[in-house]
Amino acid sequence: MAETPFKFYCDECGQKISVREKQYGMKSNCPNCKVAITVPVPEGGESMALAAEPDALLSTREVLIFGCVLLLGALIAGVFVAL
Repeated sequence: MAETPFKFYCDECGQKISVREKQYGMKSNCPNCKVAITVPVPEGGESMALAAEPDALLSTREVLIFGCVLLLGALIAGVFVAL
């Protein structure tokens, strides 16, 4: 059985956009005006956005903190090697 596409309109330019179920909740760009959009989830549908992102992804803040800790550790280790 073929999947019925879900249709919605871009809030910015009014372009009619057709998506498949696996795109519900995903971020994209309007094919017409290129504005950033989030594909709406129709009533009774399930967002696929969370399923597409691995749980192991770190936030930008976590990556920055981890990098600072590594840099600080390298600087401390360098001080002890230099002595």
